[in-house]
Amino acid sequence: MTLIEFLELDTRSPELLNQGLNLVGRHIDARPIYDMQYWQEKNVLFVSTGESASLLAKTGGLFSFGKKKEPTKAAGSLVSMINGKKGPGDIGEYNFEKGWCMDFPVPSGPIDWSESTSTLYCGEDSGSIHCISVDADNLIKYSCPTMIKVHASRINKLYYDEGKKTVYSIGDDRKFKETSIEKKKILNEFEVSGKRPNCMFVEKDLRVAYVGDGDGNVKLIDLNRNPPSCINNIKANTKDSVSSIYVRNNLIFCACAETGKIPVYHLEDPKNSSSQAVLKYTFQAYPGVSCIRYWKEKGILFVGHLNGTLAVFCKYISIAFPFCRLY
Repeated sequence: MTLIEFLELDTRSPELLNQGLNLVGRHIDARPIYDMQYWQEKNVLFVSTGESASLLAKTGGLFSFGKKKEPTKAAGSLVSMINGKKGPGDIGEYNFEKGWCMDFPVPSGPIDWSESTSTLYCGEDSGSIHCISVDADNLIKYSCPTMIKVHASRINKLYYDEGKKTVYSIGDDRKFKETSIEKKKILNEFEVSGKRPNCMFVEKDLRVAYVGDGDGNVKLIDLNRNPPSCINNIKANTKDSVSSIYVRNNLIFCACAETGKIPVYHLEDPKNSSSQAVLKYTFQAYPGVSCIRYWKEKGILFVGHLNGTLAVFCKYISIAFPFCRLY
């Protein structure tokens, strides 16, 4: 069972150290959650869920070929959750009801949402990308007109480019790929790393992609080039993998999975291949960092961990100890 909690941090008080996170909503799901996207205009939460490949292997896979007929078990699902009316047992303002559910025979993975086209892009374990059109007038309706085979195996992260109508993706096959949705074909690809690329952050205004890999590197890819190509590299850690990246105003946050260290680099000109990254400071979270988000205006860093711990740092208070954490 997986729990999604909607938490609010009240920073109006001058005493941040005495302020915790306020619970303003909760959703419980039966299976692990891989990724989420929120449609703010319609108050719809899209959730990618699914069992891990290792768990499916232990339980005998997806299908039963015995004498008894058993229903096929969907390994992954893409679910829309509509913010509904508050029930007697609900908490706060975020309370979701299931709108629709799209099942996959393999675990589903990363998703990206295009509000301008009302389209959801979902990658999964087989290396395919699904394009799901959502009806803005009837939120319980959807269609899946396009599926494109892109990677040889699992897709780890993807991003939809509104201007070029292409999807940038990284996968376990160690490839970075640019795929045209209109032409339904791969336009460009190259091996982005000698080890598994784990995460990707795309800076929309500069059109630069940052890819973190299992060897502690952060690769910078210029998306304006044709074809897109790697123009710089930041060595975030020599003994640990990069599990999550967040970029804001030339600051590059690089979460290291096992050590829990989050070095923050300043890069004056990300488009300049000769520009050198300068280490500014390093947050110390807990081992097993899985995702990070930075609130620049308040200097607050949110750090999620694989064991469910959420640690909240404020750089004006301490980068070595979180001022708030939840288990």
